Formats: sequence, structure tokens, C-alpha cells
Amino acid sequence: MSETIRYLLLAIVTLLASLLGTRFILYLARPGRESRLRFGSQERKEGKEQVYRHYPRRKKPLGGGVAIFGALLVGVGAAHLFTLWTAPTPAQTSLPVVAWLWLACGLAFAAIGFIDDWRKITAARGLSERSKLLLQVIVSIIFTALIISIREVPGQHATAVFLPFVGWVPFYIFFWLFGIIVLVGASNAVNLIDGLDGLAGSSLLFSFVGYLVLAALLRHETTPALLPMLAIAAVLGFLLFNLPSAKIIMGDTGALGLGAALGALALLSATEWLLILFGALFIITTLSVMIQMMVLRVFRGPIRLLRHQTTEEFRPFLVTPLHHHFQALNWGPWQILGLYGFTGVIIAALGILAFPAAYGSTPAGWFWALGLVLQAVFLVLAAVQKAVQANYFLGLEAVEGAPERVLTLYKGLPVTIFGSPRYIVEYYTDITETMVNANAAEGVLWRSLSEIEAHVTLGKIYYANRRYDGAVEEWERVPQRNLLNRESLAVQLGEIYLKGNEYLKAIKLLEQLPAGRLARNPGLPVEIQHAKVQIGNMAGKLYHHVMGHVSELEQAVREGRTPARDEVERLLRELDTAMQYTQQLRELLDYERFKAERLGELEAADSSPDLYRRMDTILAVRRDELMEALRWVETLTEPGGQAARTPTQELADLLRLTPTELSLAMEAQGPLAVVEFARLTKPSRNTLYRMQIEPHAQLPERLVAKCYEDQQVTFFSACYRRERGVLQILHEAGAPVPRPLGGYLGSHQAVLFLEDLGAQDLAGKLAALPAGDRAGRLALVRDGVQMLTTLYTHVLPVLPRLEREVRKIVKEVLTPDYFLNALTIALNRILALRHAQLSAAQLGRLELALHPVVGAVLESPKTFIHFECTPGNIQMAENRVTAVDFEQSTLGPTAFDLASLLFSPEADLADGDVESLLGLYHDQLPGEGQPLLAVTPGALEAAAILKMVFYAGSAANFYRKFEDRARVDAMEWYLATAERLLARRHDAGELTDLLGACWPREMRSSL
Repeated sequence: MSETIRYLLLAIVTLLASLLGTRFILYLARPGRESRLRFGSQERKEGKEQVYRHYPRRKKPLGGGVAIFGALLVGVGAAHLFTLWTAPTPAQTSLPVVAWLWLACGLAFAAIGFIDDWRKITAARGLSERSKLLLQVIVSIIFTALIISIREVPGQHATAVFLPFVGWVPFYIFFWLFGIIVLVGASNAVNLIDGLDGLAGSSLLFSFVGYLVLAALLRHETTPALLPMLAIAAVLGFLLFNLPSAKIIMGDTGALGLGAALGALALLSATEWLLILFGALFIITTLSVMIQMMVLRVFRGPIRLLRHQTTEEFRPFLVTPLHHHFQALNWGPWQILGLYGFTGVIIAALGILAFPAAYGSTPAGWFWALGLVLQAVFLVLAAVQKAVQANYFLGLEAVEGAPERVLTLYKGLPVTIFGSPRYIVEYYTDITETMVNANAAEGVLWRSLSEIEAHVTLGKIYYANRRYDGAVEEWERVPQRNLLNRESLAVQLGEIYLKGNEYLKAIKLLEQLPAGRLARNPGLPVEIQHAKVQIGNMAGKLYHHVMGHVSELEQAVREGRTPARDEVERLLRELDTAMQYTQQLRELLDYERFKAERLGELEAADSSPDLYRRMDTILAVRRDELMEALRWVETLTEPGGQAARTPTQELADLLRLTPTELSLAMEAQGPLAVVEFARLTKPSRNTLYRMQIEPHAQLPERLVAKCYEDQQVTFFSACYRRERGVLQILHEAGAPVPRPLGGYLGSHQAVLFLEDLGAQDLAGKLAALPAGDRAGRLALVRDGVQMLTTLYTHVLPVLPRLEREVRKIVKEVLTPDYFLNALTIALNRILALRHAQLSAAQLGRLELALHPVVGAVLESPKTFIHFECTPGNIQMAENRVTAVDFEQSTLGPTAFDLASLLFSPEADLADGDVESLLGLYHDQLPGEGQPLLAVTPGALEAAAILKMVFYAGSAANFYRKFEDRARVDAMEWYLATAERLLARRHDAGELTDLLGACWPREMRSSL
């Protein structure tokens, strides 16, 4: 039997062993098995968060390496038996020695990988890099000595190494170091590339095929063709189950072992210089990691791109190892395999062509140099791909079903080539075109951004529109280390966390800010400490409160009483909340312990490890008790028949509260009974309920419930807290406002309870007047003006308190940019009725035309203003006029409140009436407050122009939502009034033209 046929038969045996072994591993790892037998890694490596986030990999068995080396054991063992059975010649007796040494080297490294894999399966964390490297070096020293003892180089010393363009150079004692570098380097290089289905296996195939061809050319016994042939068969059997989408992976057992086997093959054949070409894919991958680390660590100090100072470190590749870089560029697994395969074949072929250089053919050595150049070109082109394809940019795109274009995140370059776009849509946002600030649009739309800059910018746009949930979602996509480079951004995110009661997130983020930032903002450490105290207090209070309720419920069940459904549902919600806070407290405890360990403070008198353990034990017991209580409450059966729902239960359901929570929210002592309630039909983003309760010692009989819902809860919780705080201060100061009676702030809604004065709003009274009753209209509006002066009279003494209360909540600042943004949104809302939008040229004209109008308003002093003081938000009783709706309270010129009242379609006053009421306003002001609260006619008209456009845009928006024809009439009235006021100004022609272009006169009353 010829040698070739024997080798082929042994390869077939190895292939079958690999197929059967892999299949057996998959059988053991089938679903339902105990976790260890599933061979699934639980490890998540630090530094690869971006890969895990964008390209999560399903947990797959790690047993591929075991199957591969099992097959190699079968193949080498069969070869040994076959050689003995065929009575080999003396020249063949060295074959088993070489084969077993080669296999032993691979198995030794595979054993290190197996230990690492087993720890990943059982302990969720493999060997440390230092431990793994130390074991590899020890094994390399042993096998380098063994390889030297049998290594044969014809006509040269056993330690001779061929260097292209130089020749054979004996390394002598330095060959030990050289052998360690080759074995450890090859082992770890293969391990680096093992991060994509089929990539490591296919790359190893190209390498071993190259050595198979080379062994056939050399034809001496220290490099038999059998070794690469067996390796090819073992890897191929595994690879059939590892190609995308893989069922099994080789793990460190296979990667470290096969890498070492590849390095040992190069040492045994004295072709280490060709390993650089046969293992080109591993070299490229390793170099990508080394270059990335060098740029990030070595060049971080001397080379610093200013653009990246507050976003991310400059790096040549998106992610390393390099195959993840191509994944981040949206390449599919088969595309990456094709690229690597083509490159591997070309460079391996150059290695075969370069082989004659070892025998004196110097020109052939240039093929070796060309192989090195191709590797460098591969890396350069990969980096260029990042510059071309890894850009992001923001743009506007029409989406089916959406009335306006929406802000869209694209990936690629903002160009088209011959009509073909060089970008793809990453995802659509819910930011509409009218919500994008004109200045921001000019600065960021259609401009190249890095991924981190794109998420930062999107978050800022969400934040500017008070869509805090969207801002959090975008900013949480930014790695924390990059987020902390933007200190102000981190502070804003931390404040949103605090407002949303996500205390633990806020603590972990804000405490990582530089000490200088905390020193410049002394309120932050106080807020951090308050958040820690709040977690502890809430966890303790809720635990005792809930367990007390559970005990009461258990007693009721023992006495034979069936608990009410709403009582059980309330208790389930309370148990869930208590569980959440208990878990947060445990996480905070772990976090504090980690900090103490890092700072070396654990041995301090007050921070011993025993203290942490005791506290953790207590919390674990509480958690178990809560879990047991939760399971018991869930088993309670509901009553068979349900009695008729009372108004109390119906209103509580509408407000998503229990009757008990309804009573607690209104701070009532004991149960509260609702007699009747009605929902106000006024179109609004808030839901209003008027309710009457049974006589109660602490509460009036009539109340209003203002429910913030169906929008971003973070934004409406801010509105709720601002309005409740402002009303409390104003009520205590004696201002004409409704008394706040309590409220409820939950994770999905906020409800504010106010005193109902039983009054009709000013808009309704004006609408009830006969047509032409100018005197009656003037008298009603005069009452509103007097109410405003009374309000401001009471505001002045408490203005510092109000300012502090308003500034607690993130709120827009009344600057020229704010007005430009607000007017842009308003005009685009009007244009949306015509399916149009402001052009770039119109935006530029708007910015220029707005300056004189805004300047006339902002030259007035900034005081507390109601900001929405329309006739619909003024209630009139028999002897009292009251302002309501303070959720938009801010600091600004009082001209806005007066303009909202005097220039309204309900009032519809003549110019002379406006002048007389402005005089009445000044006459009613207290003497000491007049300089601060005075409103000039120019400031009043400028404020009215702005408010008219704002309200016109709001009316257009409400028409689109509710299709209320009266909203179109109101919009046209606001536009006509704004144009009339603009006609008096010599510097407002551009603004008049823009309004006319948005809603031409021929379109008015056309809807």
C-alpha cells in the first residue's frame, strides 16, 4: 500500500472521528441538560461590551475543541498502530515520535484552554490572562527543548532559522526564546480570531493546507505530510457544524491547542518564516489588536484629536479583533468569511511561491515580502473602511403613516453616487421635523458624526424637546467612560435619573465625575447622599409597611373574610415595589463595599467586612420573606360575584389607583368616598376630572384631579412637581390660585388634586355674551387684568422662593434661541396642514426677522410669569377670579401673561380697549413693584406677536390631533392678529411675509 493511500485512509478515520465526536458533544449539550453538560460559557469579557451590545451571540457549546483533539488522538493512534502493523522501514520509525510530540504539544495547550473553558462554564469567569500566559510559557519551554532534540535542518545546525534575504542563521541558545514566541504567539493568535462562526476553523484549514503542500515538497521525515493532513481532517469534521449559524464552537480548548500545533509544525519543519504567510489571517488579527492598543495607550498623550476629546478616543478600527470591526460595518458572517478566505488563499499561495528562497533562489524571496505587504494593505483598507462606512449622520425622512418627516439616524456617508445611496437607515426616531431646532438642524443634519457623537446629539435633541425618556435611551448607548468625558451631559443624565426615582443609576454615574466637577457643583454631593438615604428609607419603610398589610390580610383570611379585589391588587403592587427597593439596596451595598475595597477602607473601624455581610444577610432574608408573601398573595382567589362599581372605584380605576391610594394621595385621614365625577372634554395633553366627595373634615367637597399621562412620564413628573410646588408657595402667600390638596407620582403617571372653586372659566363667560356687547366683554377682561395684578402683588414677596422652585426642574430659558426654536416648531405645524415645511432659506430669514421682536420683549425685567394665562385658564366665581394651570411656570417678562389675556380670540378687543386695560394694569400695581412689573406698549405688542404665532401653531397641532374645526378658526384669528401687529412695526416685513407664506389668505377657512 502506498504512503499516499495510507495517509488518505488515516485522514478519513480522523474525519469520521471528528464528525462523530462533535455530534456526541452536541447530543450531550442538548436543551434540558444540566448547565455543565450544556457546555455554555457564562463569561462576558470586559472591553467587549460594544460587541455584546450590537452583536449578541447565542450561548453555544464550547466542546468543539474536545472533539477535534479526540479525533486527532484517534488519527495519530491509528497511524502508530498502522506503522507497527506494516513493519516499517528504519526511515519510518521516526514518524510516531514526531507525530506524538506534535500532538502532545497541541494537547498541552488544549489542556490550558480546557481549564479556561471549564471555569467559564462553572464560574462564569475563565483563567486570568496572566495565569494563562504563565502556563503557556512553561509548556512552551518544555516542548521547545523536545523539538530541538529531534529537529533536523539539512546541512545546518538544529537551531538554524531561515531569514529571507539573509539565509540560514543558527540561533543556538536564543532558539529557546524564539520557540516560546512562536508557540505562545501562534496559540494566542488563533484564540483571537475565534470570535465569529467558522472563522477560526476555516483560517486553520488554509494554514494546514499550506503546510501540507510544503511537506509534500520537503519530503523528509521530520515534517511528514500526515500531520497537516490529520489536522485538516479533524478541523473539517468540526467545521461542518461551526459554519454560520454555528451549533458549536471550539472554545479555548481548540483555539489554544490548534494554534500551538500550527506553531509546532512550523518549528518541526524549520519553516517559521513561512508561518507569517500561512498564518497571515492570524497575524493580521493580532496586529489589529496591537495597533489599536498602541494608538489608544501609547499615543494617547502626544497625539490627541480635539474633536474626540469629549466623545471617544481616536482609534483606527471600530472594534478589535478585526472581524468584529467588519461586523460593526454591517458585514454578514459569510461576507467576512469570504474576505478572509480569499485573502488567506492568496497569501498562502505566495508562501508556496516563496519557499524556493530557502534553497538559494533569492527572487522567490520577494513573494514573501509581497505577502507582508498584502497584510499591511489589508489592515490599511480595513481602517479606510471605517472612515468611509462607520460614519453616522442625522437626517429627515418621510415615514409611511407619519404626517411629518422624522429625524433619522443613518450609517454611512451622506452622499449618493450615480443615484445609489452610500448609507443605510440605522433607525427612525420619534422626533418630528417641527421639533428640531433650526440652529441645531443647520449644525448637525447631514453631517458626518461618530457613533458616540450621533447618540449624544440625538439625546440633546430629545432633551431640548423635554422628551427625557428618549434622551436617556440615547445617552445610555454611550459607554460610560465616554459619557463622563462630557461632564455636563453626565450631570444632566444623573438629574433625569434622580427625577425618575432611579437613584442607584444616578449614584453610580454621578460619583464617577471628577472631584473638580463635584466641587464646582456643591449640590451634587448632597443629591447623591440624599439618593442613598432615600433608597435605604424606602426599602425599610416599604418592607415594614407591606409585611404589616400581609399580616392583616392573613388574619382576615383566617377569620373567613374574603379580601376585596382592589385590596389584593394594591398589595401585589406594593410587594413588587418593596422587592425593587430591597434589591436596589442590596446593589447599593455591594457597590459601597466595592468602593471601600478599592480605597482600602474595609478595615476601618466602621466598615469591617462583617458589617457588610450582616447587612447583606438581613436584606437576603427580607427578600425571601417578600417573595414568599408575594407568592401567597397571588394564590388568593377573587370573589365569585362582583358588586356594582361605586364612583370611588370607577374614578380610582381611571386614575390607575386603588381607593386606598386615592385617599392617601389626597392626604385624607381614613377612607374617602366619591359621590360623583365627570371628565372635562377640553382637548388637552392632560386629563381633567371634576369630582365631588362626601363631607370630609380636611377636604372641600369639590375637587379637580389633573392627570398627567400618555406621554413621557419623566417630563410629566417634572410638570407635576413644578405645578404642585409653585401652587403651594402661591397659596401660602395668599395669591388667587387654587389650593393644592395632594397628589400621586408613580412610575407611569402623575395626578395632582386641586381645590375646585366651582367657577366658570373666563372664555366661557365671554362666549356667552351677546354679539356686540363691547362693555360686557371689557368688564370681564378687566376682572382678569385685576386678577393678574393681584397675583403679581403676592408674587413679589416670595419671588426668591418661586425662583428656587422653578429652577429645581429642568426648564427652557427664555433666550433668542428658545424663541427661534418655538417659532420654527409653530410655523412647521401650520405648514404641516399643507404637507410642507420651512426651507433652509426661510429658516435663515426667520432668524434675522425675529431679532427685533424678541429684543423688544427681553429688554423687560424677568419676573415670575404664568406663561399660559389665556381666558380658558382663568376661573371666575361670584366674588373671586383665579388663575389655573401653572405647569409651564417660568421666569420671564410679565408682558407674556398680559398678552395672553388681552390678545385672545375669546376677548377680541379693539386697540383702544387694549390701551385702557394696559393703563388699568399699571394703576393696580403696588408702588414698590411697578418698576419691576411695568409693561411698555412695545413689549406688550412684541410679546403678543410671539404668543399669537405660538398659539396658531398649537391650534394647528390640536386640529391634526382632534379634527376640531374651531381650532382652524382660532389659528386663523391668531395669524391675522399677528400680521396686524406686525404691520405697525417698520422692521418686521420679513416676518409678515413668512406668516403669509405659511398660510396664504386664499387658504384661510378652506379646511
